Amino acid sequence: MANPRRGLCLMPVLMLACSVFAMADAALAQHTRPGGTKILSTQAVRLLADRKILLVDIRLPQEWRETGVAVGAVPITMHQNFDRFVQALRAKLASANGRQLALICARGVRSRRMQRVLANIGMTNVVDVTDGMLGSPAGPGWRKSGLAVRRWP
Repeated sequence: MANPRRGLCLMPVLMLACSVFAMADAALAQHTRPGGTKILSTQAVRLLADRKILLVDIRLPQEWRETGVAVGAVPITMHQNFDRFVQALRAKLASANGRQLALICARGVRSRRMQRVLANIGMTNVVDVTDGMLGSPAGPGWRKSGLAVRRWP
């Protein structure tokens, strides 16, 4: 006859496993909203290291020169012909092995807007780094958080 207490011993293990999966999901989807999710730069750097996201810096080249570009980010300015911008994003995503697209700008304003624009053309799985490179009401930003940057020529 089976021991009924044996099933009770597995409950803490199952609860722990569910908690681990829930925390992993929460790291990528801190706040769900139409068109994607939003995360902070400190979360973005971890997801970038874990190869969960493709981080794209959508600022102007002048901004890249002034502040540098996040290590691991791909600089593709949104300030160009929109079709070429989308084409460049899709090309990078095609070789990104299923990673989710994350956008970063200076303070989270342009990335939030571009997230919505991309959702309107069917790119709905886009993450917005809400505190950007320089900080916003959402958080201190990439640079003030002490995260690695590389110089842009």
